[in-house]
This record gives sequence, C-alpha cells and structure tokens, in this order.
Amino acid sequence: MKYPLIEPPPGTPATPSPSRRGFLKHIQVLLPLAAGFLWLSVAGAADTSSGKAPKDRVHYRLVGCNGRANCCMNCRFFKPAERGMCMGMMEARCQVVAGSVSPMGYCDLFVPIRPAA
Repeated sequence: MKYPLIEPPPGTPATPSPSRRGFLKHIQVLLPLAAGFLWLSVAGAADTSSGKAPKDRVHYRLVGCNGRANCCMNCRFFKPAERGMCMGMMEARCQVVAGSVSPMGYCDLFVPIRPAA
C-alpha cells in the first residue's frame, strides 16, 4: 500500500534546505560568541590572590613577537614600571596577566592600544 505525499496547505512557504551560505552566516555569529566564552573561562580561572590570569593559561611567551603589532608594549593592558628605562622594562606589569611581563612578550589576551582604522 502506497501512502500519498502530504503537501503543505496552499499559501504556506516551503522550508528551504540548509545551505553552505546559511551555515557560514551562522558561524560568523557563533565564533565570536565562542571566543568570548573562552575568554571568560580563562578569566574565571585566574589566580585568586591577584585576580589575574596565569601565564600558562593565556599562552604567554617572554619573547618572540619580533616587531609584530601584538607585542605587550603595544597592548592596552601593558603597564611599564615606575623605575628607569632598563629596570623599568624588566619589571613591567600587565593588568590581566599575573607576574612581570616583557615588552617584547605576547599572549592570547592582546588588545591594541588604538583600534586599527
């Protein structure tokens, strides 16, 4: 026995099948949200004594930015020490990463001082 096809009532729009373009539009929204949740989880796992994220959790590297724009010295959270040039740079701090940081270091929480135009 064959069953007849059930058709939608007249005037009802057909449901479109999923497309790659529609999928990519949804991903553009979901990826920044996922990155935000990841950042919150890193911030939530911060060192309770200082309220800052541990270096290993944010993939901090002491050196290696090699003049790229994402060096600590170009980050909004970077704070040089109050002392003179050399010692001040070696004792620089970050507002979000625990411990001292290098101006030539970098991590996953980089935020530029001035947004790119």
